[in-house]
Amino acid sequence: MAEAVVVVLLAVAVYLLVSLTIAFIRALFSDRKQRKENFKRTFFAFFLEILNPFNWF
Repeated sequence: MAEAVVVVLLAVAVYLLVSLTIAFIRALFSDRKQRKENFKRTFFAFFLEILNPFNWF
């Protein structure tokens, strides 16, 4: 049971890092004034996908 919890937490951590990386790269290529907004929009769009239970199967 503990192994399953560790695997789930590790998967969430890896997905968090991937989402942060994608959002950071996308923000770098946007206009200077829109970087923060693009980062937030991209990060939450990717990270909220992990909360979708249909993606767990």
